[in-house]
Amino acid sequence: MITMMIGVVLNLLGILTLWSSFTSSYYMDPALQDVFYLALGLWGVSVVGAVLCLVPATRRIGSTLVSIGSLIFFPLGLIAMIGARKMLLEQKSREKTDREPPHSTGYSDLV
Repeated sequence: MITMMIGVVLNLLGILTLWSSFTSSYYMDPALQDVFYLALGLWGVSVVGAVLCLVPATRRIGSTLVSIGSLIFFPLGLIAMIGARKMLLEQKSREKTDREPPHSTGYSDLV
C-alpha cells in the first residue's frame, strides 16, 4: 500500500513539473494544455483508486483504477502500478490462506 501511495504522490510531482513548464513560458501551446488536463484527469482517477484501496472490499477495483491512472506517467507511474499489483497479490494470498483448512501431518490422524 505504501509503494502505491508513493507512486501516486510522484505522479503528482510529474503534474507539477508539467504545470511549471507551462507557467514559465510566455505562450502556452494548446496541445500541451490538453496533455496537462489529460494528465490531471488521470491522476484524479488514480487518487480515487487509492481511496478505494483503503476499503478491503473494493481493493481490486481501486488497484485497477490506480494502474489505469498511472499509465500516462510512464517512468514514475510504474511505481504506483507495481504497488497496486503487489497489494493485489498480497490480498489474494491472504484470501487463499483464509480459505484453506490447516494441513495435517498424517501421523496425528492415525493415533
